[in-house]
This record gives sequence, C-alpha cells and structure tokens, in this order.
Amino acid sequence: MDTFKEKLLDLTDRDDRPWLDIAAVALVYVALSMLERGLGISLEFLSVLPLAGTALAVWFLLKRRQRSWREFGLESPDNVGSLAVTFIALAVVLLLFMRFGIPMIYGALGGVPEGVRYTSLQGNMQLFIGGMLAIWVSAAFAEELLFRGFIQNRLEDLLGGRGGWVVVALLQGALVGLLHYDEQASSMVVFGSIGAIFGAFYYFGGRNLWHLILFHGLRDSMALTQIFLNGLPEG
Repeated sequence: MDTFKEKLLDLTDRDDRPWLDIAAVALVYVALSMLERGLGISLEFLSVLPLAGTALAVWFLLKRRQRSWREFGLESPDNVGSLAVTFIALAVVLLLFMRFGIPMIYGALGGVPEGVRYTSLQGNMQLFIGGMLAIWVSAAFAEELLFRGFIQNRLEDLLGGRGGWVVVALLQGALVGLLHYDEQASSMVVFGSIGAIFGAFYYFGGRNLWHLILFHGLRDSMALTQIFLNGLPEG
C-alpha cells in the first residue's frame, strides 16, 4: 500500500507528462459526473460537482507541484482597458454564435435546445438561488480555471508549439464537447464550439482568465434571471 501511495504521489509531483494530466482531469470529471447522477444531488438543469470537484483536485495537484492558478491566468490584468475591449468582443462573437450558429447546429443535427430543461425554473426561488450559486462557483470559476486555464496550457505543453493557438483552442473545445457525452449530439457540438470560442479569447485577453470568468458568470446569471422572471422566450 505504501509503495502504491508513493508511486501515486510521484505521478502528481511530475510536471513532464501533460497527457497524463489531461487524461486524469477527464477521468475525474467523468467519475464525479456519474457520482452526482447516482446520488441525485445535481440541480435539474446545472451540474455542480464534476466541475467544482475536478477544479479542487487540480488545485491539490498544483499545490503538490508548488504552482498556483496565477500561472494560468488568475491574476490582476496588466491592462484593464484592453481586457474590457476583449470582453466586449467576446460578447459580440457569442451573440452572433447564439443567433446564427446554434440554430444551424440544431437544424443540421436535430435535438432539443438546452433551454427546454429550464422550464421548471420560472418563479422557483429555491432553484434560482441554487442556480446562481452554481453558476458562479461551477460554470464561471471552476470551468474557466479547468478548461481555459489548466487544460489549454497542458495541451500547449503536449503539442510543443505545433499547430499554434488555433489548434489548441479547438482541441480544448473538442474535449469540452466530449465531456458532455451524456447530452445529445447537437448539444455536444454547441458546448464544444463555445468552449473553443472561450479558448480563443483566452489568448486574445493576454492569457488572463478574469474577463472569461466575469463574462461566463454574467451571461449565465442574466439568462437565469430572465427565465426565472419571464420563462423561456417564445420561439
């Protein structure tokens, strides 16, 4: 048992195997997703444990290696004005994708848009409060730390500079889509595409995560508030 523990700790201490880090994150995420469903502790429309739990596991990994999230972009921006411009550009690109890209994906692949799962939220204060907490802890902070911060940088290490930032952002987005394996195919493509867009804007923002965290949290909070107050929009 001690030998196994020593080998496991040795693996967590080593920083020269990016493929192992990526695989470990994926396995932990899937395991926590299955645990969450088995225990029936997820919100009706938003998963919490997989993202938050995996981010906590990566934090432990970084602590073992005497590293921190600051190295992956969780630090004060050097130029707030430039980051604000990137924030606005991200909003425009996401708006265009939601207006044109998502309908095209569902039209081509079929399936039911994700909003249908939010019908129980209207007027439900308990779900609204739980959803807000989950958005900022899981979707905004944990997802951006994990995928745009840790995973994207480990993909760069794995590729060794081959393919450039476009390939890295696309691969990161593909992993996001694949980890929604329990969703319909069209939703996997939508989530993967959004992941790739966020991945690109990680670079446009000078590898800083704050504009992504704030945008992700505010976007989801506004959508949640809209549905809570007025229900799903017509059409």
